[in-house]
Amino acid sequence: MTCQHSKQKLITDSAQKKFMKKFYFLLLAAQGSWLAAVSQNVGIGTTTPLNKLHVAGGFRLDTLTGVGGNGILTHNGSGVVYGIKFTGNVNDVLRGDGSFGAAPAGPAGWLLTGNAGTDPSINFIGTTDAQPLLFRVNNLPAGGINPTRLNVALGFGSLRYNAGSFNTAIGSGALAANTFGGGNTASGLAALTSNTNGSDNTANGGGALYNNTSGEGNSAVGTDALAANKTGFYNTALGYSANVTFDNLTNATAIGYNAKVSQSNSIVLGNGFTNVGIGTSSPNLSSLLDLTSNSKGLLIPRMTTAERNAISSPAVGLLVYDSSLNSFYYHNGTSWNQVASSGGASSNVWLLNGNSGTDPSINFIGTTDAQPLLFRVKNQPSGIIDSANGNTALGFKAFFSNTTGAWNTANGSNTLYSNTTGHNNTAIGFSALYANTTGSENTAIGNAALISNSTGSKNTALGDGALISNTGGNNNSASGYQALNSNTTGNYNTAHGYFALYSSTTASNNTANGASALFATTTGSNNTAMGSSALFANTTGFSNTANGNEALYSNTTGFGNIAIGARTLHSNTIGDRNTAIGLDALYSNSTGSINTAIGLDALYSNTTGNNNTANGAGALYYNTTGYFNTATGDGALNSNTTGYHNTAIGANALESNTTGYFNTGNGSGALLRNTSGINNTASGYQSLSSNTIGSNNSVNGYQTLYFNTSGNYNTANGSQALYNNTTGSHNTATGYQSLYTNTTGINNTANGGSALNSNTSGGGNTANGLSALYSNTTGNANTADGTDALYNNTTGQSNTSIGYSSLANTTQSWYNTAVGYSAGTTYDNGYNNVFVGGNTDVNGADYYNVIAIGQGTICTDVSQVTIGNSATTAYRAYAGWTNISDGRYKRNVKEDVPGLAFITKLRPITYNLDAAGLDNFLHKNQMKDKQMSADA
Repeated sequence: MTCQHSKQKLITDSAQKKFMKKFYFLLLAAQGSWLAAVSQNVGIGTTTPLNKLHVAGGFRLDTLTGVGGNGILTHNGSGVVYGIKFTGNVNDVLRGDGSFGAAPAGPAGWLLTGNAGTDPSINFIGTTDAQPLLFRVNNLPAGGINPTRLNVALGFGSLRYNAGSFNTAIGSGALAANTFGGGNTASGLAALTSNTNGSDNTANGGGALYNNTSGEGNSAVGTDALAANKTGFYNTALGYSANVTFDNLTNATAIGYNAKVSQSNSIVLGNGFTNVGIGTSSPNLSSLLDLTSNSKGLLIPRMTTAERNAISSPAVGLLVYDSSLNSFYYHNGTSWNQVASSGGASSNVWLLNGNSGTDPSINFIGTTDAQPLLFRVKNQPSGIIDSANGNTALGFKAFFSNTTGAWNTANGSNTLYSNTTGHNNTAIGFSALYANTTGSENTAIGNAALISNSTGSKNTALGDGALISNTGGNNNSASGYQALNSNTTGNYNTAHGYFALYSSTTASNNTANGASALFATTTGSNNTAMGSSALFANTTGFSNTANGNEALYSNTTGFGNIAIGARTLHSNTIGDRNTAIGLDALYSNSTGSINTAIGLDALYSNTTGNNNTANGAGALYYNTTGYFNTATGDGALNSNTTGYHNTAIGANALESNTTGYFNTGNGSGALLRNTSGINNTASGYQSLSSNTIGSNNSVNGYQTLYFNTSGNYNTANGSQALYNNTTGSHNTATGYQSLYTNTTGINNTANGGSALNSNTSGGGNTANGLSALYSNTTGNANTADGTDALYNNTTGQSNTSIGYSSLANTTQSWYNTAVGYSAGTTYDNGYNNVFVGGNTDVNGADYYNVIAIGQGTICTDVSQVTIGNSATTAYRAYAGWTNISDGRYKRNVKEDVPGLAFITKLRPITYNLDAAGLDNFLHKNQMKDKQMSADA
């Protein structure tokens, strides 16, 4: 044995034998250790291995023999390590194919003379990380782009000391001194050059805002614009040398060449030699301001007299418009003076023979102060407009006796004549509210309306003699000849129409609208009658509402009834809490209570039935004593006599039902032929239309469960779902034509358009997705989740398919499981197969006992397990893969596998696992364990 390194130990043959003996036992120990715990480390030459294999010292690999000198190590697809020796010159590089050679030609950067053939989508000048991009001239800062502070600078010495953010500087010396200022924009030589911590400034032009240090919000456009500003805020200069005269101004604006502004909150146009024109391109040279227009004028400042007098030190010639006096006023240096017109047609007074040329927007009769305007006839009070207490009266002796009453309006002779302290009253008409003294918030319109009222409040009377007898009643409204004629102290009544509520004296909270409505009522309260003779006979009945000719005509003491429509609830006497809307609705009802009828002849025949609801012409027409029924739609529940707790919504829904109960039909023709079926729910046109005695079905959609006659406990949701079902039970279908063909199949669930479409008698199937299990006819216990999943299955059983088109071509197989897009879809599979992953499959038909896991994984034979595809490079887990090694269950054992030459006592072998034998062994043990458990 030779030594190839000066520090390498020479191992003698004797030592080699001892080493090999130790290494042999070490490998045996390692093998046992692998079987016991694969996570242990192995050490050679060390007792404390740090890795799976830790060799302390050198070792030899036969694959490196003959590869001396410089080079690299690599390995092939089988994991064999070998060497590549460097054989080129010093400028060669390692290529992608593992060989050495010359580097690719072409420049690696931007050339001083420019580059050709660049690709703007990938080539650029800049950085690929968050570091700023800087520019230099003569190795001095000349700009940069900072992605962190979002600053941009271009120009020698621009933004060189900046610690602020959001600044933009273009031009030599722009924002040169800026430290913490932010949001500044400087464009031009030395623009904002002195700024240190001022922010939100804009300078455009050489020397613009040159001296600004801490001023903020300033805008300067033009050479040397706002150059004098240092600390001022919100100033604006537009034009060459437009500037402030003094520093530290605020909101000062100078516009024009050499324009100067000397005070804050001011705007200066021009430099004193400027003619300003508005509406003209050539202002008159003799004017400072030339306003030119043929459609608009000059609007002078408008203010009240108090605001005008509050102006401090008004200048001579100051002109304003006084909005309190509707006139122009000017100041002469001493006092304010009106710009007045002369007499005549444009006089400032009203003439006895009238004025011409007046302007209704500014000329008026009245006062300009808080004094009331009074009118007199025959030197008697005949009108007042008082802004202080809000009284307005017009009429001879109107409002004659008033002392402190306020906010009253009286229009007509003797209106509110006796009023003293009453307030907020309105009286229009001769002697309206004549006797009122302290009553308030009354409205009387008409001759003698509310004439007797003295203390009553919040009453409204409209019409000759309306509320004529009222004295102290409150909150009444009467409209019409002698409406509420007899009322004295009744409250909260409303009567509109000839003789409406005529007999009422002290009754309250009644509303009568129509001739003779509530005519006979004396003390009954809370009634509402609208229509001629509505609630005509009512005496003490309360809380009734009648709207329509002779509605609730016969009612005497019944309460809480609502009748809308001619002759609705016409025969009712003592029935209570009924609602009838529509001609002759609930016409025959006498003592029935809590019924609701809406529509022509709805609940027409009902006499004593309670708690029914009918909505639609002829709905519940023949019902007599049935109760708790609800019918909505023309002819809904039309034939029902004694059936109860039914709900029908839609034309002819539950039309034939006579004694059936607890049914719900929603949709035209829903449950049309049902006679005695119970607990059914149908929603949709002709849903459950053929059902006669079937019970406990729930459907939603056009013609769902259309042909069902006696099937029970079915649920259908979607147009024509379970369409052909006749006697099948316990089925659930959701989606267009789902379970369409099913007739006698039971316990099926279909969710998705055309799911289980062809099923006839198959049971226990679950399909979720468009056309899932589409072709199934008699197959049982299948589960399909995904569009077209198990599409072609006809009689196959106990299959599970999850994913688009998974197991789509399997027809008569069983116990298959597929999870993933198009998993197991290519062939008509056999049985007991498992596909997990998109496009997992087999390469032939009728395969069985295969397991394919991983996208695109293909099994090529029966009883085969394939995990991963060609792109899988490693199989990893927290625990190691375990292979069974038991001689009793190995076939084709061979000993012709060569081992390492120096491991002489190992016996490497290969074998095939006897899966059937092992399975039989395990099955026997399981049966034995179950028997022992049973015995225990």
